[in-house]
Amino acid sequence: MEFLVVVLSVVITFLCVWFLFFEYYKGSLINTVNIFVALCVLDFYLPLLIRFYYPLDTVNSPWVKSVIYGDYGFSLIIFTIGLLFFVLGSILAGKVKVLTKDIKEVNYKTNKVIFSFVALSFLYLIMQYYLINFYGGVTEYLNYKFKFRWLGSNDILVPGSVKYINFFSPVILQMIFISSALIIYYRDNYKNNIFIILCVIICVFFAMTTFFRGTIVNYFLGVLFFEMIRLREKKEIRTRIKRRTMNRVIFAMLAMFIFFGMYRTVQSNIAWDEVNNNTKVTLASEINKNIKGNVLTGFTAVNEYYINGELFLGKTFYDMLMLPIPRSIYTSKPEWYGIDDITRRMGWPNTTQSAVSPQGELVANFGCFGIVFMIMFGFMFGFFDKNAKESKFFGLIYAFVLLPSITTFFWMSFTGFINAIKYIPILILYLNYLKK
Repeated sequence: MEFLVVVLSVVITFLCVWFLFFEYYKGSLINTVNIFVALCVLDFYLPLLIRFYYPLDTVNSPWVKSVIYGDYGFSLIIFTIGLLFFVLGSILAGKVKVLTKDIKEVNYKTNKVIFSFVALSFLYLIMQYYLINFYGGVTEYLNYKFKFRWLGSNDILVPGSVKYINFFSPVILQMIFISSALIIYYRDNYKNNIFIILCVIICVFFAMTTFFRGTIVNYFLGVLFFEMIRLREKKEIRTRIKRRTMNRVIFAMLAMFIFFGMYRTVQSNIAWDEVNNNTKVTLASEINKNIKGNVLTGFTAVNEYYINGELFLGKTFYDMLMLPIPRSIYTSKPEWYGIDDITRRMGWPNTTQSAVSPQGELVANFGCFGIVFMIMFGFMFGFFDKNAKESKFFGLIYAFVLLPSITTFFWMSFTGFINAIKYIPILILYLNYLKK
């Protein structure tokens, strides 16, 4: 059984990597479906191969049941069938007619964009300054964020003003990113590139203030995607970014992701007083931390627990759809919902944000046959991909909301997706304000 699991993992990993290289050379690497496939390789298939050579697995959380290597076989099959249905759904979405083509028709006022970028940047700085003062200084603020960055606006220990700042900071940051992308888009209107470079530096710095290194990746991916729309508008012969340019941006993005992660790990160790003579953070240890297989562990645990257990029958999806309704109206609104329901029933802590994966949530709701519904998710994201290429307005929403949402969707399933898109109404109003 173990040998069969290894062979299947090697074959599937090879096919996924070949597919991604094909998309790269075709010039269409940056979309939600390709990112989802890449994440499957990095957080499921590759860790599965690594665990064969290093069977003494120490990366699992203490509340996760240990499994022998052969037990991964069934999870491998179910997870891969789900991935195939996801890809099939995206292919079917490609057959659907595009809703709108407005690349030529929609334009944005450059002066408004620049003014908004500057004003929002100052507002974001003021909000960060307020937070620093509230926590008692830069050192205390950094210690708190490195220890409790996952709490966000749910921290019951802070006053209402801080909660409001924590709630609105993400959408303000998204508006800054969108403004930056438009400034880069209309760069032919400027005499030099100094202002462009300054905008990128400011956005990277602001991304770091979230203490989530994925925010850096989200910014660069959004800019790269919107550059593809610019090339399409200009009707250049090569409607794709030159590989050399893309390679440089991707290299810079990954370097920032890894080294900021190393810095965050060191600071988190200091904040938790976990530094000792044996504490060592290296490039190798940081890379290893990112391929330890959170989804492999989470999905396998969910799959084993719910395959013969009581199913939710769609409850976790329904609860997330009802999330925007105020508790004063929806009086029976649960205290927790989504994937928290799945993991708490398994006895996992109520503070964990577990990598259940969309396949895992479907299994917990409908059993193994529920994996078929991955085709609906694939269709949804494939539909987003197709329409974003033809619309400047929707392309901006896609680049900085829907494209990043695929990562939270991959780990936290529908719960992560709904939380990622909750600011879209505000962003639509903002883009309409910037229009000519």
